[in-house]
Amino acid sequence: MNHLFIYSSYKSLTMKFSFKLLLFFVGVMTFTAGTAVEKGFVGTWDYIVETPDIDYKGLLTIKKDGKAYSGDMANEAGKIVLQNVKVETNKLTFKINVEGYDCYATLTLEGDALKGKVDVEGQAFPMEGTRKE
Repeated sequence: MNHLFIYSSYKSLTMKFSFKLLLFFVGVMTFTAGTAVEKGFVGTWDYIVETPDIDYKGLLTIKKDGKAYSGDMANEAGKIVLQNVKVETNKLTFKINVEGYDCYATLTLEGDALKGKVDVEGQAFPMEGTRKE
C-alpha cells in the first residue's frame, strides 16, 4: 500500500510540476512575442521610397504613448507628421499628405527591417527601412 501511495504522490507532483512549467513557458513566450511586436516599430528608422524619378530618403520616427502610435517622416525638405498610425501584429500603416497628395504606407516588420509600399493615386512604390536606434 505504501508503494502505491508513494507512486501516486510522485506522479501527481510530476504532473503538477510539468503543468506549471508549461504555463511558465507559454506565459514567457506570449509576453516576449507581444512585447517584441508592440515595441518593434517604436524608434527611428532610415527609410527609402523608390519612385521612377527619384529615391526619397530620410528618417521615419515611430512613437507610442499608451496604446496610441504617432510619428513623423523627416528629410532635407522638412518634416511631415504621420496620420492614422496603426500597428496590428507585425504591420504598420499610416497616411501622410505630400504636396496635396494622400500617401498610404503599409509596412511589415522583419527583425530590424521594414518592408512594404506607399500607395499614391493608384500607384504603389516600394518602401524599406532599417532600424537606426
